[in-house]
Amino acid sequence: PGHVTAYDLKAADPAWAAKAGLRAKADGVHLANDIASAVGHADLVISAVTAASSGAASEAIATVVKKDAFVLDVNSAAPSSKAHCGERITKAGGRYVEAAVLNAVPPQGLRTPMLLGGPDAQALLPLLESLGFDAKVGSDKLGVVSALKLCRSVVMKGMEALLVES
Repeated sequence: PGHVTAYDLKAADPAWAAKAGLRAKADGVHLANDIASAVGHADLVISAVTAASSGAASEAIATVVKKDAFVLDVNSAAPSSKAHCGERITKAGGRYVEAAVLNAVPPQGLRTPMLLGGPDAQALLPLLESLGFDAKVGSDKLGVVSALKLCRSVVMKGMEALLVES
């Protein structure tokens, strides 16, 4: 068992860091001041940013990722973006795995179902299961589970819109 470290670009803002630091401490999470402190020694890195920031996040992670560390990308980005992010992380020595989160995270938290994709998805699965995640491997190719999630989202949101309009 290790510990959880979190990092946000807003950590540079002392007011934000003070408030977030109190919440992090209450949750047993260490709040890092920089990406190197958060990622440099981690065996598992979880990238959870907006789709627009996923490329920049993977670039930053790639500069400090430990060799053979898993990088789990839970961002809702396009399949081509996932492939680009995977290339960056792999070139840096990390093992990139994309995740398609299939439901709203609250209230299920770690038990929210997700599909994993990429060549290292199967290797990451036992670790995620031991941590309490509800994950299954969807593909050994990057971009497949992200495409599936995007299609699923279009269908679900379309059905919701039809229901509201009806």
